[in-house]
Amino acid sequence: KVAAPDHIADYMAVHTFLAGVRMVIAPFLGFYIVQFGSVRLMAGVSLALVIWSIVMVLKLTKTRETARPQT
Repeated sequence: KVAAPDHIADYMAVHTFLAGVRMVIAPFLGFYIVQFGSVRLMAGVSLALVIWSIVMVLKLTKTRETARPQT
């Protein structure tokens, strides 16, 4: 968990908003990449973004575990 219990609703509101923004922008960006590049380029960009997101989540997980007090 990232948010403190009293901020969960705030974090969910930001998450939902950003997911909506992504949903609006992604199809246009995808068609742009395919139009001026190729499907292979689009797959490469998608793969790079997935790997980047995995690395960010792993870093966040490690940071949260080291910051957690030992009991």
